Amino acid sequence: MSNKPRVLLVDDQPGVLEMLGLFFDRAGFIVEKATDGKMALQKVNETQPDIVVLDVMMPGMSGIEVCKHLRSQPKTSQLPIIMLSAKGEVDDKIVGFEAGADDYVAKPVARQELLARANALLHRAQYTQIPTARIVTFVGAKGGVGTTTMAINVAAALNADGKSVTLTELQSHPGTMVHHLNMALAQDLGDLLALEPSQLNWREVNRRVVQHASGLRLLTAPQDGADFTLSVEHARSIIDALTIRTDFLILDIPTIAGKVMREALELTDLIILVTEPEVVSVKATHAKLTTLHDWSLSDRTRIVILSRSPSATMMKRDEIEIELGLNQNSDMILGVIPPAPEAFQQASQMGIPVIINKPHILSSRAIMDVTNKIKLYTHEI
Repeated sequence: MSNKPRVLLVDDQPGVLEMLGLFFDRAGFIVEKATDGKMALQKVNETQPDIVVLDVMMPGMSGIEVCKHLRSQPKTSQLPIIMLSAKGEVDDKIVGFEAGADDYVAKPVARQELLARANALLHRAQYTQIPTARIVTFVGAKGGVGTTTMAINVAAALNADGKSVTLTELQSHPGTMVHHLNMALAQDLGDLLALEPSQLNWREVNRRVVQHASGLRLLTAPQDGADFTLSVEHARSIIDALTIRTDFLILDIPTIAGKVMREALELTDLIILVTEPEVVSVKATHAKLTTLHDWSLSDRTRIVILSRSPSATMMKRDEIEIELGLNQNSDMILGVIPPAPEAFQQASQMGIPVIINKPHILSSRAIMDVTNKIKLYTHEI
């Protein structure tokens, strides 16, 4: 996989586009091209360039409109943009800068000047990509307690609230997120684990992120069953890249055992331990809490009790608190989600999180309450 910078060139004049392409290709860039504003926005979404060189005067959607649109989206709000125009007047430059352009070059373009300005912007961007996301990690007390279900629905609730959210299934073996969301993906975490950790910059990682119909950004576990290794270095590089240009990074991890998962948890702002109201799950929860205490992570850990199916043997909240050695109505327990098996099954079949598909049922309301508490704990209210 190449680490060359990727440039998107946008101009409605084929001759100019060809000339610019030669400039950047000979300078070692991967070159993408678009001949109008609509195609430019599509190419930005598909190829995730490192920099855009954008002509101002184009039929239909002008370069100014394209620039404004890119600046309005969290994912591209910091994308370096150079505006090109045959007009070199001060007023025209001001319009470009007010639209959000980083630089402005008048035609005819001098090759050395354009490349120097592009490289300067890329160098500056490298040092201004500051991680901003709150990291919330969901982990199960044991397998089959609904961890992925909770991660998906909390992420969807945050996204519906206007937050920019990336949901990542951090494991080296096939997961279930694609089945919950009824998606067939051509790219996933396996593409990243096939690379060296040193290659996992913001561009390479985010190129594997896909967007769900709800607007949720996803990086799912490998789906082809290949033998991938998730190292500590891989995990750290992937998490670091995903915390840039987003409000929340939601991690769905399979266990708290091992160095990799411990690294992920230590980078986390809030750990959500998901359990069921039955004896085996509660005992497993107690064991996980002991481990998290030993790792000095108790203060950032909270519990969600998810009742997957109605049962006469379900433990009550006060019984769970006693079993875990917690005070009554302890704030360690973030919430209790009542059973709604038919609603969750229908949500998976449709590929729509239940919080969106059936927002008014008790389970969805409980999930929303948990989400609000998460925003409170991570200082996002």
